[in-house]
Amino acid sequence: HPDGFRASSSVAAGAPAASLLGAVPHQVRGYLADFRLAPAETEPFTKCICCSEAVMQKYAEERLAFVEQITSDSAVLEEISGLAAMKAAVTEE
Repeated sequence: HPDGFRASSSVAAGAPAASLLGAVPHQVRGYLADFRLAPAETEPFTKCICCSEAVMQKYAEERLAFVEQITSDSAVLEEISGLAAMKAAVTEE
């Protein structure tokens, strides 16, 4: 998609298919109990380990070195995105 991670969702009722494969959801949640997938349209999460500004910037700066780092230790993504600090703050309370 030309807008990448900033693409708008097209799963809203009545929205036209925005790609050759149909609707483009922000998330797809799976339920094993009944083998069901549920696409969801959500607000961007500022601490997302995939598309937060901090993660995207780090990838833009380091490219392959960043991929190698997170492949060997995925906890790095939580540190960079700020999710680790958020989880720690919740645990402290």
